[in-house]
Amino acid sequence: MRSRLRRALLIAALATSVSSSTTAGAQDAAALNNAKMLFSAGAQAYANANYADAIKLFRAALAVVPRATILFSLAQAERKQYFAADHDEALLKSAVMHFRQYLGEVKEGGRRADATTALAELEVHLPSSGGATPAPAPPPPAVQETQLAISTNADAATAFLDGQPSTKWPLVKTVTPGKHHVKVSAPGYFDDERDVPAVPGVTFPVNVDLREKPALVIFHAADGADVSIDGKFVGTTPFARPVEIAPGGHVFAVTKNGYKAFTYSARVERDKTLAIPVTFERTAQRTTSIVLLGTGGVSILAGGVFTALAFGQQSRAQRILDAKARGNIDGPDLGTYNDAIDQRDRWKSVAAITFGAGAVLAAMGAALFFLDKPSVALPAPPPEAPPKPAPAKQEMEMGAAPILGPSMYGAGVFGRF
Repeated sequence: MRSRLRRALLIAALATSVSSSTTAGAQDAAALNNAKMLFSAGAQAYANANYADAIKLFRAALAVVPRATILFSLAQAERKQYFAADHDEALLKSAVMHFRQYLGEVKEGGRRADATTALAELEVHLPSSGGATPAPAPPPPAVQETQLAISTNADAATAFLDGQPSTKWPLVKTVTPGKHHVKVSAPGYFDDERDVPAVPGVTFPVNVDLREKPALVIFHAADGADVSIDGKFVGTTPFARPVEIAPGGHVFAVTKNGYKAFTYSARVERDKTLAIPVTFERTAQRTTSIVLLGTGGVSILAGGVFTALAFGQQSRAQRILDAKARGNIDGPDLGTYNDAIDQRDRWKSVAAITFGAGAVLAAMGAALFFLDKPSVALPAPPPEAPPKPAPAKQEMEMGAAPILGPSMYGAGVFGRF
C-alpha cells in the first residue's frame, strides 16, 4: 500500500515538473516574441529618424530579453538622438554607458569596431572631469507607463487606435490599462482590426501584418483560348471575372489551336487592374491545312459529279438493254450501248481517282488542322522593382555605419539577429 502511494506521489510530482517546464518554455517563447516585435517597431522608428521612440522601444525590448545586440542598437539610437536633438547630457552619458557595456559583454567580433568608433566620437562631448574618466550614467529607470507600440509592414498606412487616426509609424501611445481597439488601413491592403490588451506599466507590442490585395488581370481574347500565367494553366477564355494574381512581375501566355502563341510580360501592382489585348496570328500550318481541306473537299465534290456522269451513262446503257428485251433493238443501238458502257467505265475510274485524292487531301488537312497546337516560348519576366527600405522584422541587432562628426547624418540602416 505504501509502495503504491509513493509511486502515485512520484508520478504526480513528475507530471507537475513537466507541466511547469512546459509553461516556462511557453513563457520564454512569448517573451522572445515580444522582444522581437518591440525591436522590429524600434527598427521602424529608427529608419524613420524617430530616435526618441526607437530608444523607448529598444529599452523595452532589452528589459524583456537582455542581449548585447539590443544593447548596441539602443546605444546607436541614443547617439543619433543626442546629435539630432538638443545635445542632452543625460542622453550622451546613457549612450556612452551602453557602448561601454556592449564592449564589456562582447569581447571580440560583433560590432566592436563600430562601438569603439562611436564611443570615441561621443566621449569628446562629455563634460570635463580633470582628466579622469567620467563615471557612467546610471541606467535609465524602467518604463512604468502603459503603452501600446503598433507597427505594420505596409507603406502609407493609417492606424486607428480607439478610433483616433495616426500616420506615425511605429505608433507608440500611452494608454489606460485594459482592452483597446486597433485598426490599420493602407492602400492596396486589406484592413486589419483587432482588440489588444494594454498591460499596466508595460510597453506592449502590436505588430499588424496587412495582407496584400491581389492584382487583377483581364484578357481581351477570342473565346476558347487557353491562358497560362508563369507557365501555370489558369483557364480558358472567356473568364467570368478578372483573374486574381499576386503583385509583381509575371509572364502571360495565351494559346489557341491554329494560331501562334501570344505572350506578354508585365509587372502588376496590388489592387490594380491590367487589361491585356490579345492578338492572334494564324500559323502557316493552319493555312496549309485549310487549303488541303478545301482542295480535298473540291476533289470529293468533283468525284461526286463524275459518279453522277457514270450513273447517267449506265442509265443510257440500261435503256438500250430494256429495248432489246422487248425485241426492238437494231445495229446502231448496239453501238450506242457499247459507247455508253465505255463512258460509264471511264467516269467510274475518274470518280474513284478523284474521290481517293480528295480523301487523302482532306485527311492530311484534318491532321494538320487538329495537330496545329502552338508552342510557347516564354519571355523573360520583367525585372523586379528595387525593394523599398523597410524596418527589419524579427531582428535583434540594428545599427548604422558610424559617422565622424556630430553634423553628419544619413548612415545606412541594417539589422541582423
